[in-house]
Amino acid sequence: MKKLLDSTTGMPISACTHKKTLPCGSASFCELSTDLLRLGNTLRFRAQGISMTPLVRDGDILEVAPAAGQTIQLGDIVLSSVVPGKVVVHRVVGIENRAEDHYYLIQGDRAPTPDGWVHRAQVFGKLTSLERNGQVIHMQNPLMRTLSQVVIWRTRRHPNRAQLIHTLGVFIKHLPVFNRLLA
Repeated sequence: MKKLLDSTTGMPISACTHKKTLPCGSASFCELSTDLLRLGNTLRFRAQGISMTPLVRDGDILEVAPAAGQTIQLGDIVLSSVVPGKVVVHRVVGIENRAEDHYYLIQGDRAPTPDGWVHRAQVFGKLTSLERNGQVIHMQNPLMRTLSQVVIWRTRRHPNRAQLIHTLGVFIKHLPVFNRLLA
């Protein structure tokens, strides 16, 4: 087994603490992330885009655990592939059982309509935490679960009403309990 050495000191470093940034395009990231998650590894990466704001923002560090063996619930944020060669980190807004199999309706929090239904085999991971400005936000935190339920309610009741979505988002953002998480 080859040891990793710190390039400045020449001292051995643990592979677990060694962090390397790997720039890659959408198709490469899709292949790499799905392979790592299928092998049972947890994945950390920098979010890109605004489809999940205000919760997940461009530049946040996301930690995604493999979906295999986990229960995916309404409101969970998952890494899935709706279109071949591309993965997204969006929320589960619907669940259906068809012919003894699970299908999930995926949608970005900021999107006016869902991405579409995906088979459970197309869900590779589940967001466990995100890091922003040194603060870690755990998705199983009761406040985050409550926020997820509000987003689900908004999606089901008023899927295409942009003004209501904006107003509800502003209201939630200014609640003291959510203010520090979404500010």
